Amino acid sequence: MSFGKLANVKPETAKLNQLLYTAPADTLTQGKVYVTNQTPKTIYVRVGLATAGGLDSFKANGYVTFDQEIGVGEYFESDPLYFADGDSVIIRSTDTSSAFTFIGEESPNIGGAGFLAQGFSTADNGADLLFEFPVGKSFRGNLFVCNKSSGDSKVRVGLGTTATDYLEYNYEVERNSTHVRSDISAKPGDQMYVRADNIRETEHTIQGIDYNPNTGFMTVQLNAHKFVDTDKVYLKGESIILTCAKDNHLTKHYYPRSTDPIYNSWVPIYNVTTNTFDIQVLDKTPGADANNSPKIPSTNVTDHTFVSAHTSGLRRKTGAVNFVLSGYYVDYQHFYGSVGIGSTLTTTNAYVKEGLGIGITDPGAYGLKVIGDTSLSKLEISDDLHVQGNVQTVGVSTFAGTVTFQGGTVNTGVGTENAVVLDANVNSNITPGVANSFDLGQDSKKWRYVYYGDTLRGNQIDLSNGTTGIATIGVGYGATTTQAIIGAANTAVMALGNLAADGDLIIKGEVGIGTTTLSQLSYDATTDELQIFNKSLNRNVPILGCDTHFYTVTANTTVKSWSTVLVDTLSSGAFTVTLPASPLQGERIKFVDIRKSFDTAALTIARNGKLIMGDAADMTVNTEGAALELMFVDNTQGWVLMQV
Repeated sequence: MSFGKLANVKPETAKLNQLLYTAPADTLTQGKVYVTNQTPKTIYVRVGLATAGGLDSFKANGYVTFDQEIGVGEYFESDPLYFADGDSVIIRSTDTSSAFTFIGEESPNIGGAGFLAQGFSTADNGADLLFEFPVGKSFRGNLFVCNKSSGDSKVRVGLGTTATDYLEYNYEVERNSTHVRSDISAKPGDQMYVRADNIRETEHTIQGIDYNPNTGFMTVQLNAHKFVDTDKVYLKGESIILTCAKDNHLTKHYYPRSTDPIYNSWVPIYNVTTNTFDIQVLDKTPGADANNSPKIPSTNVTDHTFVSAHTSGLRRKTGAVNFVLSGYYVDYQHFYGSVGIGSTLTTTNAYVKEGLGIGITDPGAYGLKVIGDTSLSKLEISDDLHVQGNVQTVGVSTFAGTVTFQGGTVNTGVGTENAVVLDANVNSNITPGVANSFDLGQDSKKWRYVYYGDTLRGNQIDLSNGTTGIATIGVGYGATTTQAIIGAANTAVMALGNLAADGDLIIKGEVGIGTTTLSQLSYDATTDELQIFNKSLNRNVPILGCDTHFYTVTANTTVKSWSTVLVDTLSSGAFTVTLPASPLQGERIKFVDIRKSFDTAALTIARNGKLIMGDAADMTVNTEGAALELMFVDNTQGWVLMQV
């Protein structure tokens, strides 16, 4: 870890942001920025903090010093800054003949503190929540308040459990100046609220919209917008024009409508990028989750396409005063060097830089080494353990609670010589990190039994033992009365219990419904019908109510029951259709004059041995545009006319 002067730069270009220093990973950096004026004129400088990403992640609400005036022969010294894990210091000067120096100290970030929060205040009433301090961690640090407006601003700062637990109330911060509330102490669970009375509004024209009706998020495209995640926006009524797939994108729809949740409302923005941001346009539950899941889903979840937006249809509300919270969590113990302990070591929030040995007097090269399992070699940890080196345990290791292995490789045993015995109850899912990338077992090292209690899923599940023999699936061990037999003789499937498929179920062979001797499902490719076996008739019959088969006829043909016949006598002239020879009671056929030509080219319906309306005569249909339906009653009545 470094100490002293950590960075020194001169601006390459006047009035342009530049990187001064970036905190290393897993490191808490604390220090001050010093600026010297090396010109014969007054200069103005800015200092800010950026999250991991440096210049690309710096936002307009991240300033800790804004347009600080430095006269000839003078210098500026900032208040202490705290930042960590890739966070950066950003600087700017009105003249390149100035020098920025960062002096500080790097230490392990075992507390997880640093640059904690940044934001503008856009509250019309009350205050905005800037940060909630986590449970189990006490805080100490500074709050920077930068007034970037052209006028003075009154500022409120609250710390406690409500927004009215004020540290400062209507404190006046002059324009282009910075106020620092230093040495703030907060206990776990405290909340920091801020408010400034200087709020700006600007107007913008939306360039694109991508709306997800399932989540309620609308992604707004506005290139180089410079919005920040604490801004709020207002969409003018019916200023956005979209089409949707509900009517095949034929009509334009104007949003927001007077019935929409965001109509005539200021709403926060989320997921801010250089050219886009998100807003939640559906109603949501008070105190919604981090994803702002909608309370009421959209009534239209079809695809929406952006058409255009009215000029200046979007208003942005942003603060002119930004707030930055920077500090550290207290009561973390540091041991610089190796520590060898021959008895029990009791610490709270301890960090050991080199090696820690428990049960030995010399830790050697180990980051953490525990020998044996006696009262002199036990390591008990009630909170987080961070080890920047090797961990070796010899003896019995017991982990009570949650153990997380993140990144890298977890090796158990060495080759085939060192067997690993897992004696544990698994109380959670075992999920691969990437779909379809990992195997469970191998051809030469197979799992013996797999017991499952609910659903067995997979694109391919081979239950035939690699042969044509029988594989048995049982519900519970030995539950033969509820078994399914897969791969039996003649490729049949016999299920003595329930057989359910969440997706496609392809069975090559017979499918018995109830019992195989009473009924079965079948598909007739010739007649294009789904049929069921009728025991009394001893044959398959179409399933009643499946009148969904449509086809067109232009010449003499025999028609099929349970179908709609689209008749075209205009193309080839009058012709005859023949009714089925052996109809069953209740069978129906529909005829439709699709070319409106029956008056000039009549359709003849041949009775095929059965009566029509009780008469032994064929039916002639010569009415233009006729549509009729026949139903077979019995051999006495024959086919009867249902409707015209």
